[in-house]
Amino acid sequence: SCGADVGVTRVDFSDFDDGSGVCDPDGWSLVPAAPNACRTNIDVCGPGSPPTRACCDDFATICETTTFGSPVLVTNKITNCTSGERQWRLFKTFNLSGLTDNWVCFDRAEDLAGNNSGLLISAEDASNGPDWLECRLGGTFGGLDGFFYRHCVNLPGWADDNSAVTLTFVMQSDADTESVFLDNIEVKGWSGGCAADTVTLLDDNFGGMTCDTSNWTFSGGSNTCDFTGCTNNAAWQPGLFGEGTAFTMETSLDASSADGELTVCFRIGGAASQASDSITLQYDSGSGYVAAWTQTGSIGTLDECREVCVDLSNLDPAVNNNANLGIRFDIESTQTVGLYGVIVSGARYCTADPTVLTLSSLTSAGGGNYDFSATDEAAGQLTAQIKCQWDPQAALNDQQSIWFQP
Repeated sequence: SCGADVGVTRVDFSDFDDGSGVCDPDGWSLVPAAPNACRTNIDVCGPGSPPTRACCDDFATICETTTFGSPVLVTNKITNCTSGERQWRLFKTFNLSGLTDNWVCFDRAEDLAGNNSGLLISAEDASNGPDWLECRLGGTFGGLDGFFYRHCVNLPGWADDNSAVTLTFVMQSDADTESVFLDNIEVKGWSGGCAADTVTLLDDNFGGMTCDTSNWTFSGGSNTCDFTGCTNNAAWQPGLFGEGTAFTMETSLDASSADGELTVCFRIGGAASQASDSITLQYDSGSGYVAAWTQTGSIGTLDECREVCVDLSNLDPAVNNNANLGIRFDIESTQTVGLYGVIVSGARYCTADPTVLTLSSLTSAGGGNYDFSATDEAAGQLTAQIKCQWDPQAALNDQQSIWFQP
């Protein structure tokens, strides 16, 4: 027997890689250099001053493969076009018909970026905007260079069921020594008439003042529960710190109610982190633990915390609806890197209404194979998650997503 759920649709993913490590614009375009479409600087978020300078419009100069070993976009006063064209604007139009509660995610890094360098994001269509959605000036995080962090921003309500929404990324470096990097732009929304719905599987700040770590199993070196640090968000205290030898903490979660977007958010901070310090997030969807995110050395400004979120569903669909999902952190430090809390959540899809999607009866094709068809009744954009099981032994099951494109 088979059934269908509808939920989140991934409209676009751009990593600016042609698949062989060569730069590719992935359908994005640069605002032309003339007439002057770029302003003097972006130190004021929003429209700012009238355009006064030409834009850098040479894709070959904004994409490079050396810094991170794969194609990324960069703004740098020396490498982008000429020294007078240190700002560029990247845009692309998306069909969000049939989708609601849309959002865009991207990876951002920097190197020595000051407060006059950074990134802006706007959304517009023929009747709305530009609406400025994001303004990140200066460094991604203070004291941290050359490391990508993921950010997500909600699109305005007028983007719902809109067939022509244009997103623009504005990037600028304001000095020869400053660089800002961009990669992995992803656009998503809820489809099939399914309202946005999430479930929290774990929300653990280690009990606050009680320092309760009962949700976790520990191995390896010793650790201590420390109520210092995290000065920019004391509500996240305490943190778990290593005592010189790497320690591991892991837990098992029932994620059977999470149909997608299974995300682990965790808070990290430290005091004078060392080059040998590290923190790694791993997950086990049934085939053993796999690293999902890791950082070594500096984790940013002294005594401050930041939250990092990793979408495991993007890495491995097997985490979805997983009744025994393993989450593990490996931490190596000597009272210099700490974990200040963990939140695990996912998206709950809804059963496809017959007016949205229908599945035909199954017919045997022999040899243990069965055939059926899935029909997008409304002929709209949606992603359906088809789940099938062998009824005599329900443990034999599988699922697969199908994207019905406009």
